[in-house]
Amino acid sequence: MKQEPLRLGFIAIILVAFMSAWAVVNGSQNGGPGSIVPKVTATNPADNAIGVAVNHLIAVTFSQEMSAPSLTDCLIVRKPNGVAVSGTIALYNRTAIFRPLVNLAPHTTYTVRIRPEVSDLAGIAMGVAYTWSFTTGAASDTTAPTVTSTDPANLQMSVPTNQRIIATFSEDMAPASINTTNFIVTKPGGAAIAGAVHYVSGTAIFVPTYGLKINTQYTATITTGAKDLARNPLAADYVWSFTTGASPDTVNPTVTSTIPADGAMGVPLDQTVSATFSEVMNYATITTGNFLLTWSGGSVVGTVTYVYDSINNVTQATFVPQANLLNNTLYTATITTEAQDLAGNPLVADKVWQFTTGASSDLSPVPLGAAANFAVLAAAGVSNTSTPTTITGDVGIWPGTSMTNFPPGIVNGTVHVNDSTSQAAEAALGIAYANAAGRVGPFTPADGNVGGLTFTPGLYRSGTSTEISGGGNLTLDAGGDPNAVFIFQIASTLTTSSGFGITLAGGAKPSQIFWEVGSSATIGVGSQFFGTILANTSITLVSGATLNGRALAGAVSGTGAVTMDDNTVVLATP
Repeated sequence: MKQEPLRLGFIAIILVAFMSAWAVVNGSQNGGPGSIVPKVTATNPADNAIGVAVNHLIAVTFSQEMSAPSLTDCLIVRKPNGVAVSGTIALYNRTAIFRPLVNLAPHTTYTVRIRPEVSDLAGIAMGVAYTWSFTTGAASDTTAPTVTSTDPANLQMSVPTNQRIIATFSEDMAPASINTTNFIVTKPGGAAIAGAVHYVSGTAIFVPTYGLKINTQYTATITTGAKDLARNPLAADYVWSFTTGASPDTVNPTVTSTIPADGAMGVPLDQTVSATFSEVMNYATITTGNFLLTWSGGSVVGTVTYVYDSINNVTQATFVPQANLLNNTLYTATITTEAQDLAGNPLVADKVWQFTTGASSDLSPVPLGAAANFAVLAAAGVSNTSTPTTITGDVGIWPGTSMTNFPPGIVNGTVHVNDSTSQAAEAALGIAYANAAGRVGPFTPADGNVGGLTFTPGLYRSGTSTEISGGGNLTLDAGGDPNAVFIFQIASTLTTSSGFGITLAGGAKPSQIFWEVGSSATIGVGSQFFGTILANTSITLVSGATLNGRALAGAVSGTGAVTMDDNTVVLATP
């Protein structure tokens, strides 16, 4: 699929550096203690893209450099029937490229899944699967890419002798085609100068090994060997020239503005933190090692992005936290003097500013997307005993095909087995599971037995297992709030014992209750249960158990099943 040309003036360069973080607030803080977990930061095609060219390569960019061997079995492209597409995988820095052995089929929806086992160079696994889909168009992409802007510009004078040479393309390019063979800088007489070429997010950067000579004209060329993701080359070599000045740039850069502003109050919890510089900066010197976000409990884990505005000739660096910030908390942002401009001039002093977040806004319903209409959804299969079970709502299975004892089980809804609808629902389940698991902010512990307790709307967390096994039902009391939301994060298992379950009070709605379960959920004999269960692996409803909500299994594992025995399952409605 052809991307729209980048707007003139903006180059997005995304980079990530490792950063140590420690913090414990009631047992949790952004990213937690220890190393940064890698994650997907961009895909091409984008999620839900349509009209994708059948000869398009599939690219996924991670937050840090990944282990090539770990990608071998962890980047999977599937057809609507679940069959994997044959192809090869190559890794270029942080971007993995999947090249199908033959062109994709026209007018077909494909699903791409990054398995949770994929790991970075330190062996740290992503831990959560990442899934997205796109739909092809009727034909191949045959449009040649173009160079939309350069820095230095063509015929620019007085260029610093330590300048890096940058070219921006009209679309994402094949990283393997952006190299010192296809990006050449020559001096008078035609001899090529030594240097290294880097490609990041539609931008090629030539870094000279040695400083350029003063008062000298250089010529830069990007050849037709540079190709886009559909393997189309430039229509012709792109050539431009520039002339250096008499001396290097010695002016130190400054930070001209920040977001949030210094002293800002009530900052949203999902705020990114940005600084705009007075001139073009060297993106390699602005990392999580010198762009820091801290609070009284430690350092925030995140990534740094870099945007160059060629119209105003300034740059903006943005710190993107890995998780939402804490509510009502004072944060300090710092950019150290390690940040340098293209001429190697650093900030004269550290840039430091502070802001305070507002109240928690993280207690919104978990977005279910294409999984919302399913009362029961499983990756491997749905089974019932020989006794009647009644399901009101849709039932879906993907990529499995096993649906046992229906009838005598009854489905008052539509059954989707290994079709595009169930495939989309499982993809949405993975996203919903990650959303629920990623909620942060003040929480109430829910470890062990919570039977007999009363919980009000909020975030509840168990680092082990949660059970309702004695003392009475667990009561969820909305306090009369029709929009009240309850979110449970359970690291291991969720179980109810025979006869114990949940009681709703104060107008609490099953559609506003979410149970993110790290492994399996078991609803015991005769238990009455409410809410949407988002289980990593399996869900079991024992004889006589009732569920007003959803049983959605296989969120991450891709192998989860839902097992029932004389149950009543009713899809929760708003």
